Amino acid sequence: NVKTLDTCFTTKMFQVEVCPKKSSYTKISAISPYLRNAVVVAEDGSFYGHHGFDWFELKASFRSNLEAGKMKRGGSTITQQVAKTLLLTDEK
Repeated sequence: NVKTLDTCFTTKMFQVEVCPKKSSYTKISAISPYLRNAVVVAEDGSFYGHHGFDWFELKASFRSNLEAGKMKRGGSTITQQVAKTLLLTDEK
């Protein structure tokens, strides 16, 4: 449930507590825009050009993995990584 993100909760994958009400929680506005941009460029170069799914990268990853016969390349966006890390388990 996405509304969980507005409350305190523990992530399923890494068992990390996320709580916007605690003093240890850092709001994104308090993080340097240079650091935020560096993370975006490193993790999802076309972040501002897609709406959560980078179909070009997903297609390229599918082809690469099919040719290799194994999971060799990922195609997830920052949006997908956040959803996976916060809401899902490590089960494939």
